[in-house]
Amino acid sequence: MAESMQWWLYPKFKPFIDGRGDAYSVEFWKTEYLPVVEVRPDWEKILAKYDVLGVLLAIPNDRKLPRLAGTLHEHSDWALVAYNDHTLLFCGARPPIRTSSPAMNFA
Repeated sequence: MAESMQWWLYPKFKPFIDGRGDAYSVEFWKTEYLPVVEVRPDWEKILAKYDVLGVLLAIPNDRKLPRLAGTLHEHSDWALVAYNDHTLLFCGARPPIRTSSPAMNFA
């Protein structure tokens, strides 16, 4: 699902991270990615640094939601806007996303 969203939204909306794990340095994983998914104290600053407007999280097979999902759900600046059996999509409280295609307008 994430790859198809990236296809439609790129280049206007660039992903913070995508499915190509080998495209990122070990340093990136340690200093940028893990602090966000583990909800370390600087997670919000990192998302702001990359101007993250949305977070798409997979729901694991064991159905135990990622810690970040609970944090975003409780956070006043984030809203759960869509979900299915496999994923959760949160959007941040920033100006609405506008696209040229009415079918892709999430605002």
